[in-house]
Amino acid sequence: MSVCTLSDKHFSAVVLAYETYHINCFPLNLSWYEAKEKVGEILHQANLDSFNYRYKEDLTGTFVFDSSAPQLSVPAVLKALDCIEYQCCEVESYQQTRAYKIIKQLRLSLIDKIDGYEEAHWFID
Repeated sequence: MSVCTLSDKHFSAVVLAYETYHINCFPLNLSWYEAKEKVGEILHQANLDSFNYRYKEDLTGTFVFDSSAPQLSVPAVLKALDCIEYQCCEVESYQQTRAYKIIKQLRLSLIDKIDGYEEAHWFID
């Protein structure tokens, strides 16, 4: 598997979903407003950690929220999250990381926002 480093705009577009869809960041106990910088930092660092682990590098960097990031539809945020997860999962014990927990929680929260989800039947007879 290969890993690349993602742009601040990519992370910014994803973290904007907290504000756009009024989702609280439960793994960090942050409101949607507070999540913007902190979640971006965590996901950015997880991406660097994964890259460094995979390629035995020592890249460093800081996340800077990109205010020009687009406001994405729910499906687009889900796809961008899949990309982030793919670029962050190379480290050992990935499923124990804050990045994994944030991605999982945001993904589950966004599923509820998909048009038609609330109206869909829970049981299929």
